[in-house]
Amino acid sequence: MAKSSKWFKVATSGPTVDGREIKEQWIKDMAETYDTDEYTANIFQDHYSWYGNYGQVVALKAEKDAKGRLCLFAQLQPNKMLLALNQAKQKLFSSIRVIEDFADTGKAYLMHLAITDEPASLGTEQLSFSQNGEHSQIFLNEESQTLSFDNQPSDEELEAEVKKRPNLLQRLFKLSPAQEDEPMTEAEKAAFEKLQTELAEFKNQLDALTPKDEPADDDVPNEFAAEIKALKDKITALEDEKKAFSEQAETLKNLTESFAALQDDFAKAMKDKTEAPPKGTGETETTFEIV
Repeated sequence: MAKSSKWFKVATSGPTVDGREIKEQWIKDMAETYDTDEYTANIFQDHYSWYGNYGQVVALKAEKDAKGRLCLFAQLQPNKMLLALNQAKQKLFSSIRVIEDFADTGKAYLMHLAITDEPASLGTEQLSFSQNGEHSQIFLNEESQTLSFDNQPSDEELEAEVKKRPNLLQRLFKLSPAQEDEPMTEAEKAAFEKLQTELAEFKNQLDALTPKDEPADDDVPNEFAAEIKALKDKITALEDEKKAFSEQAETLKNLTESFAALQDDFAKAMKDKTEAPPKGTGETETTFEIV
C-alpha cells in the first residue's frame, strides 16, 4: 500500500514574505477542484522538474487558522528520495504553483507542490523525519502534531537507494565503482604459493647475515640499486598524482560552490510571477503563480 501523510499546511492566504499575495479564492478553488483522476500534482525540488519528482499530492482541503486566515492543507504520498532528503534536514518547507484558470474552468488549480528552504507563504509547516522504533513520523512545528507513514523504509533501504545513484565525482569524471576481484584460479594460487615460499627463503637468508657480511653502501648490488631507483620513481610519481588530485579537488570545490550559487539565484527567480508563452490567434494566455 502506498504511504500517505496526514494533513499539513502548505500555504496561507494573504501577503507573502516577498510582497505578493495568495488569494483566498485560489485556496477555495484548489481545495474544491483538486482531483488526482483529472490531474495529479507532483512534488518537485524548488519547482525544478529535472530533478525528478519526490512524490505526489494525494488530496487538498481548506481550513481557517487561529488568525482567521484561510489555509491550504495537503496530504502527500512521498517517495524514498523525499524521505532521504528530509532525513538530511534539507528542503523542509513547501511552496505551491497555482494556475489561475485551469482548463478553461475559470478556477485555480494546484499544478505542483515544491519542497524548498525558502517558502514565500507564511505559516507553512516544517517537516522533520525521525526514526522511533519500527515507524517514523513527521513532526509539525511546536504544536507536536504528527504526520505518520506506514511501512517506512529502513535506513538500510534508504542507503541502498542513494548508492544506486552515481556520486558527483563519478558524474563529472565518468568513473565507475570498483569491481570486486574475481576468485583466483588454481594456477594463480600455485604461483602465489611459490612466491610466498621464495619470499620466506629470501627472509631467512637476510636473517642469517652478520654485520661483516653486510655490503657497504658503495657496494650495493646492481640488482638492488635498480629496484631502489624504481621504488623512488614510483614514490615521485605518486607524489605528482597526489598534487594533481589536490588541484582537481580544489577546482571541483569551486565549481560546486558556483553551481550552488546559480541554483539559489534561479530558485529565487522562479518565485516571480511567470506566464506561459502566448498562444495562437484567438487563444487566451495562461497565468501561473509560484508562491
